Amino acid sequence: MFSSFIIDLPGYASPPPGMPLFKGSEALSEYLVAQSIRYVAYDYARQPGAQRAYWEKKLGSEIYPGVKPKRILEIRPFLRRQIQYTLDFHDNLRKLGQSRKKVYDDGEIFVIDLLSRES
Repeated sequence: MFSSFIIDLPGYASPPPGMPLFKGSEALSEYLVAQSIRYVAYDYARQPGAQRAYWEKKLGSEIYPGVKPKRILEIRPFLRRQIQYTLDFHDNLRKLGQSRKKVYDDGEIFVIDLLSRES
């Protein structure tokens, strides 16, 4: 039997001592392994959080029509924090995808083994 977990809003809810944000991909890997998470699946082709330009466009045009993205971030500090956490998490997953063995990769989604380094 195995468990699976979904990270929806990185940094907002996670087991103690809390997900390491802004500490790099190795810290994230160590944290996940300490939580008994060995494999990570990541949709790197379609994940909107992995693209900074997407966030600016989404915030400006779809959530608050007619309001410039930078102005939204000034008046909504929660959104700024959410974006920062999300982008950091996705940056770290991409880096782990380069340093860990991929047990699956179909050109859109990869699954990495956090305990196996890429050779």
